[in-house]
Amino acid sequence: MQNLKISDPIKTIDYSSDLGLRLGFDKELAKNATIKAIAYYGIAVVDRKLPENFDEISLLTKATQIDGYGDKLVDFSPITFHSVDGKHYVLTPDAGRETWMLAKHLKLIKDYGFDVLKHPEMFEGLNGKIIANAYSIFDAPYGINYAEQVINNRTLKPTDKDVWDVIMLQWNLYSNKAPQLGGGDKLYNRDFPWYDSDKLDLLYKDANNRRQALFFFFFLDNATFDMKQGKVIAGLEGARRALNQAEEHHEIISSLYPDGKVRDEIWGDVPVLWYYYDWIVDRGLHGLENTCLQYVGLKPSELWKIMTEDPDNVWNRIENLNGVDQFLTKEWTLWHLVKCVVGYEKWKYRNVPNMKEIHTINYTIPQTLRAFGFPNYFVHIEPTPYGVPSYEWVVSLPDHVAEELKRKFGEK
Repeated sequence: MQNLKISDPIKTIDYSSDLGLRLGFDKELAKNATIKAIAYYGIAVVDRKLPENFDEISLLTKATQIDGYGDKLVDFSPITFHSVDGKHYVLTPDAGRETWMLAKHLKLIKDYGFDVLKHPEMFEGLNGKIIANAYSIFDAPYGINYAEQVINNRTLKPTDKDVWDVIMLQWNLYSNKAPQLGGGDKLYNRDFPWYDSDKLDLLYKDANNRRQALFFFFFLDNATFDMKQGKVIAGLEGARRALNQAEEHHEIISSLYPDGKVRDEIWGDVPVLWYYYDWIVDRGLHGLENTCLQYVGLKPSELWKIMTEDPDNVWNRIENLNGVDQFLTKEWTLWHLVKCVVGYEKWKYRNVPNMKEIHTINYTIPQTLRAFGFPNYFVHIEPTPYGVPSYEWVVSLPDHVAEELKRKFGEK
């Protein structure tokens, strides 16, 4: 069930009933999604003490009345995150708070000049955005709210202007790649069309998996390594800087894609992809040799020999080997984009004062991947080999890629 803890049910029901009348649903039949929206909004106003904004809830109920899409907009049912050890985690959104935030988000988008009611195919993505934003800002252990409490001695609230500045910054930067806002020609992961649920539902058929991917895509990090200032920035300012820096890197990497070069102090000008394989070699030499062999079809020492002998043609030399990397690159061309993002970030950190490799894992790689449309999060490596991090980032794959990968290589 949704998080519907209510201190005064009678007062909440009375408010929601009156709100429904004021919205005109004594003259128009309210759809199930609209009934949910009004009830949840009542919880937000009466129980969560959030201010009513009639224009915002009116816009939300107009959206929930749209056939085929309204239910997706206010789906605040639990999301289950499955674990290989059986210790699954269930995230239960606060339906009252999230509905209030959703109504405000829709109104701000409209005020920015985009009529979202004409694009209900974006509703599922917006629902996932609000769930992820609310969790990462207010609820996540050691999340943005925690950082603000430590740094600025303040507790964040859904009504705070600077909270909404970050939420809307993410909308503006991510939506500028959506075809509805003129971004259809930008370099992007079009196999995760968060902006079009009709297409997204075909690529991620399982609803729970789809909602997980949306959650990881719209998650706001509590910090980043600011490359201009040469230090970690946390809290709301860290989240803001993470979004802007990732967008800056999106533009740079787009100009380098698919085979642009960067300067290496030893090997000269090398393809940005070279640094991706440099990362694979490093992990292989620090306890993950067999993983490297399975992944690229070579031991790390063998791959490194090719990289140093012929840095301009690493992919050409290994493309016909039978590894997971070769399969993904050939069967899903977007994997080449993932590798270019990682390669650039792995090169970039070596040229930034005070920056360490762990900052690429914690911050710059996942943040930039999201700017390119790739949902991602972390997976732990257990037992952890000596000399490597205990976790790395992972990206989601659409069903057709994941299923073919399993068919080709099995569950191993």
